Amino acid sequence: MSGDLVGLLVDIQVSRLCRASATAAALYDHLITFSDEVELIWKQRWSIAKVLFFVTRYCGNAVIIAVLISLLVDIPSDSVCKAAAEFQNWAATIPAWVVQVIMQFRLFALYDRSMWIATLMATSFTLQIIAVIVITTSDLHGFEVISQSFPGFTFCLITKLPRFSYAGWACIMAFETLLFSLALYKTIIRLCRTDKWWKGGNVSDVLLRDNILYYFAAFTTYTLVTIALFALPPMWIEVFGSYTGTITCTLGSRLVLNIRKASYRHQECVDTAEIGYQLQELDLNIVNRWSLDDPERR
Repeated sequence: MSGDLVGLLVDIQVSRLCRASATAAALYDHLITFSDEVELIWKQRWSIAKVLFFVTRYCGNAVIIAVLISLLVDIPSDSVCKAAAEFQNWAATIPAWVVQVIMQFRLFALYDRSMWIATLMATSFTLQIIAVIVITTSDLHGFEVISQSFPGFTFCLITKLPRFSYAGWACIMAFETLLFSLALYKTIIRLCRTDKWWKGGNVSDVLLRDNILYYFAAFTTYTLVTIALFALPPMWIEVFGSYTGTITCTLGSRLVLNIRKASYRHQECVDTAEIGYQLQELDLNIVNRWSLDDPERR
């Protein structure tokens, strides 16, 4: 067996292991957050947040598993290989758009439902989607993938990438940077106006913290995929791309869970304070009535 073939087989196994580990990470995160999911999502009334959570968590996990299966089964024809590769590309792109919608709702709340912020985000989001679709569809003719037979199995190998295949991810990164800038601005304003640092359960702090952390995690993976697309061998596209969907769907789900948890904790505090106030009023009324009814106090 030649050295090139051995190296290729090693690359295939590494890509499969990366995809399997990314899938396991997504399912593990779902398992450890399921109790919070039941209390904060499914026991509450239907809302846009619940729909976005379902799409991000359940549809996202289904896509992640489907991509793993496509890497493990034998694909005998080049046309099916190309379709599978295109599916992987959209499987990484569409969840990113769904999470961006979640981020826009959060920023809309942070900016007190400002219409100019909503218009800015919606316009930029629409332009981003159009740009990615145009770039991706126009580059299909320059994308080549073949079904390669190996002893005991077949595997899809990328033989040619479009010249500007990284441009779509660059558009996604640009819009993510816009959302990050809006969150960072609010963070700076908040730090300048308060003497206290982050409060763990404060709704505004949770919004800012999660938006910023998501940006750094997502931007890192998108950057690695972009670098792999124009500067590294095709195997690295699969390695870095394996974790893109997992990070996007996992953190996207936690964006919804964390804000739900902070909101309901805040509501409980408000309800507790209101109950305490009502009890104080009740005690005061009882004392006053007792004082009026007592003959010795007249």
